[in-house]
Amino acid sequence: MYLTVGIIITASVLLAVPGINSSTCTSYAALSEPCGCTISKDNLDPLCGSDGGTYLNECFLECEKTLSNVDIRIDHKGMCQGDARCSCHPRYEPVCASNGVTYSNDCVLQCNIRKDPSIRLNHKGECQSDAPSRYL
Repeated sequence: MYLTVGIIITASVLLAVPGINSSTCTSYAALSEPCGCTISKDNLDPLCGSDGGTYLNECFLECEKTLSNVDIRIDHKGMCQGDARCSCHPRYEPVCASNGVTYSNDCVLQCNIRKDPSIRLNHKGECQSDAPSRYL
């Protein structure tokens, strides 16, 4: 009896974690936003993955795990030391880019500009559009 109640409570807590949507984490609709993960001041929770990468929250880690087909686990909470990828502070200071994407801060934008030099800063703050923006 106690085991059943414990399992139900654990499952309820896991399903209530903000930013995690298991149905969107398996969607491959668009390469730029394949999982629908968002980031805000409420769900910013940097995690260091077992692959040495820092993820903005658990949805981003699960998305990478799904897309790369690699078993990535949470190594520890917080940013990884010596992350080979861009290493940005976890503060939420949104900036809107020319591609219509709201990035969590200027460092994350600059990191993405290295991957795609056509991206430019439009303005500080979140992008305003009819469609919901994705936060990276």
